[in-house]
Amino acid sequence: MVHGEEGTSVLSKYVDYRSDNTTILSVEQTKEKLLSLDYIQKELEDYKNGGTKPIVSEGF
Repeated sequence: MVHGEEGTSVLSKYVDYRSDNTTILSVEQTKEKLLSLDYIQKELEDYKNGGTKPIVSEGF
């Protein structure tokens, strides 16, 4: 909840993150989700090519 300038209450338009309103992923689903991310793909490619430092220039 956020308070406006006048002290009135403004409710967030987003729903709170709770276990009853989210999908719980299995380990395999989590792996698939992570491997679908460009950032992870770039990190893995760098690792395969002998790189050791993380990509930080992209704002992560």
